[in-house]
Amino acid sequence: MNYRFFVLNVLFLGIPLGVQGSAWEQKSSTVKITGFPAIGMGSIAEDISRGAPARVQTTVSDKFGNVHSLVLQSDLIEVARESKTYSSGSFNEINVEAISGNVVISPSEDEAVSIDAITRAHSKDQAKDLQADFLVQDNKLIIQTKLLKDVVQAVIDYHIKMPVMPLKVSTVNGSIIIENAQNSVDVSTKTGNIDVKFGPIAPDAAISLNSKTGNIVITLSEDSNVEIDARTKMGKMATEMSQLPVQSSIIGAKLQGTLGKSDKGATISVESDTGNIDIKNR
Repeated sequence: MNYRFFVLNVLFLGIPLGVQGSAWEQKSSTVKITGFPAIGMGSIAEDISRGAPARVQTTVSDKFGNVHSLVLQSDLIEVARESKTYSSGSFNEINVEAISGNVVISPSEDEAVSIDAITRAHSKDQAKDLQADFLVQDNKLIIQTKLLKDVVQAVIDYHIKMPVMPLKVSTVNGSIIIENAQNSVDVSTKTGNIDVKFGPIAPDAAISLNSKTGNIVITLSEDSNVEIDARTKMGKMATEMSQLPVQSSIIGAKLQGTLGKSDKGATISVESDTGNIDIKNR
């Protein structure tokens, strides 16, 4: 396979790299990606999740105006791990702001929330580039990656086991995997894939899944009562649900429809700029 070097001007592509809102904002307009064949941004995100050799560089600035350069590579090794356990009685929502790293959510066996914050880098010294912060505030458990240096060459992955409750997850460079989602979910990543497997979905759940440059896969039962609106601007779309036909165009595709009783169901919004969307039957 022939590999080549890419310099992607994200303003030209219309892909905003960097963190939007919260404590972060977009800083740079250029991202350098090395080690990938010319196969499109959705496939690049897929190769990153598989651990293909790669180097992704971008910059973000925090709310205080401090500029940080994220130099991320997929062949990092675990150099540190921090574990936390919380009783869910002190909050009713979980917010994860990962910045750089993958997030894996799975159901807990009880009402406790357990978290493993796994730092990956090339050396233990690079683990000092960033840290994981944990805070219970306004009935929310907030899990946040804090950048400590101007040039960051490490990532923090979060593996979280939690009971059913509303969840919000965001990351700049990283993929997000959620098992047995049942309540309201708000998920976004700039460069990474999203994979959500739904259990029984609460009737009042509001679900939003957004990836700028990655693929999105959702798995749910065709017996679910949900209203779905899915769109990709430059990617492809596939569905295993005959009730949800795909409308494809020269560039991009969309899907709008309902499963079950539309007037008593949850809502699911799925959007990717350059990645593919796949809706599977559980």
